[in-house]
Amino acid sequence: MTNGAQISFIRSGSVVLTRVCSQACSYCAFRSSEENVLSVANLHENLYRIRKSGATEAVFICGDSPQEYPLTLVALKKEGFSSFADYLEHSCKLALTYELLPVLSVGALDLFASKKLAHVAALIRIPVFSSDLFGAGKAHENSRRRTFGNAKIAI
Repeated sequence: MTNGAQISFIRSGSVVLTRVCSQACSYCAFRSSEENVLSVANLHENLYRIRKSGATEAVFICGDSPQEYPLTLVALKKEGFSSFADYLEHSCKLALTYELLPVLSVGALDLFASKKLAHVAALIRIPVFSSDLFGAGKAHENSRRRTFGNAKIAI
């Protein structure tokens, strides 16, 4: 006997664009300040693999504000991009060519980037953190912009 409830799911694949992050959250093992951005050629390979797996979404992941690092800017320039927002926009458009819905899980975005990406991303995840993580001795003590005030602004 069933009650008529159904459970569904969306198959997605993750694409790590870069592990470069401007934050220093004490719980994070993802962050790296030395890694460059994923090349466009590798981006194609990842999206092809995700599509072949039967997924319908590509979730783009990166650290918070990687564009603050000179190595990231150099890597973006080598790939033909003038900003990280341009790189994200290209990634989303590329996902759409593979018939994948682009989902951004890329940390806090400024207003310029948010407006630029709103027309190409199916979903932009906004990072919001518990107020219990802020303050001396807490997980976000050494994270520059991860503050309760900034979390409220992002919403």
